[in-house]
Amino acid sequence: MHLSTTPTSLPKCNATASRQDLPSHFISTRPAYRCSNWTRRCSWHLQPTIFSSPSDKRAGRVHAAAGIPTNDAPATAAVPLLLAQSYFALQHPAVLNMRYSQAVKEFAEAAVTAYECGYAEDTLRQELAQTTEEPSTSDNVKTIDKEDCLLCVCMVWMTLTMAKSTRRWSTAKPVSEATLASWKGFVTLIVNGYMRQRLAWFPIDRLQMEITAVTGRTERPHNVAEWARIVHTTLAQVAPQFPSQ
Repeated sequence: MHLSTTPTSLPKCNATASRQDLPSHFISTRPAYRCSNWTRRCSWHLQPTIFSSPSDKRAGRVHAAAGIPTNDAPATAAVPLLLAQSYFALQHPAVLNMRYSQAVKEFAEAAVTAYECGYAEDTLRQELAQTTEEPSTSDNVKTIDKEDCLLCVCMVWMTLTMAKSTRRWSTAKPVSEATLASWKGFVTLIVNGYMRQRLAWFPIDRLQMEITAVTGRTERPHNVAEWARIVHTTLAQVAPQFPSQ
C-alpha cells in the first residue's frame, strides 16, 4: 500500500528516540510506534488509509470489521487494537472474505511490529483488556479470546527471539517465564526443524506429544496446527528458507 503522506507527530521507534519526543499519554505505558515498514503501511492510527489494490481492500475489510475508521483516524490506540483486529480476522477469515493464509500472515506481521516496538506480555495483556473494553471498539473485536490472542502473539515473539533476526527496541523480556516454560519446547521444535533441517512443516502428532508432556493438556489437532502455522509464517517472514509460491 502506498501512502503519500507521513505524519510527524509520532517518532520512529529507534535507538535515538527520547521520552521527550513521545506524546505525554504514551510515556508511561506505551513504547514509541512506527517500528516497521508494515506499521507505516497498514496502521490506521498513523496516517489516512487509501484502499486501491485488492490487498488494500482486504485490509479495509479487516479494519471495518474491527470498527477501525479508514480515513482521518485519531492517533490513539495503535498496536494492541491492530493485534486484536488481526486476531479476529485469524479466527473468522470467512466473515471478512479473506483467505486463511492471508489472515495468518497479517496477524504475524502485527505481532512482529509489537515485538519491534518493545511490547512485553504483561503490558500487552493489560492493553488488550483496555482496548476490548473501549466503547468505541467494535463488537467483533470485543468477542475475541484475549488470552488465546496473547498466547499466539507470544509464540511469534518466542520465534523471533530464537531466530535472532529481528531487532527489538527494549531490554525487557517479551515473554514471561511461565509462558516460556510451557511453550518454549513447542516453538523450539518448529524453529530447529525449519532452520537446521529445512523442514517446511513439522508433524502435528509430535507437537501434540510435546504439549501434553509439558503442560499435561491434550490439545485438538486443529489448534496445534494453527499455532504451528503461526510459527512457520513468522519464520517465513523473518528468515525465509524456501522460494515463495
